[in-house]
Amino acid sequence: MYPTRCPRFVVIGSGFFNYVYILGESKMKKTILSAIAVLAMTSAVANPYDNFGCSGCHGANGNSSIEIYPNLAGQKAGYIVKALKDFQSGDRSDPTMNAMAGMAAGYEQEIADFLAAQ
Repeated sequence: MYPTRCPRFVVIGSGFFNYVYILGESKMKKTILSAIAVLAMTSAVANPYDNFGCSGCHGANGNSSIEIYPNLAGQKAGYIVKALKDFQSGDRSDPTMNAMAGMAAGYEQEIADFLAAQ
């Protein structure tokens, strides 16, 4: 995490998770916080695979280095979308994926397209 300094606030973080520290009181506080929220959401959309933690198990670009987690790079997008939705609904069962897949809700296609292109 590298701090980004501006005249009235400091942002520490990268990607989806950012921490905002307001330096002194300002009428711009709401505007600043809104801008940070938009930037964080834009970052998540830009690469939801990394921002939602998928790479922690499935590896960078979907190439897992941990034997128990499948490689997803090059997998068909339709398969990834269906698998994520099945994990979200409980139709497919895996303790880790049932917990993690919910964070990807609404971003299934973007994640699938990213993995299919690898």
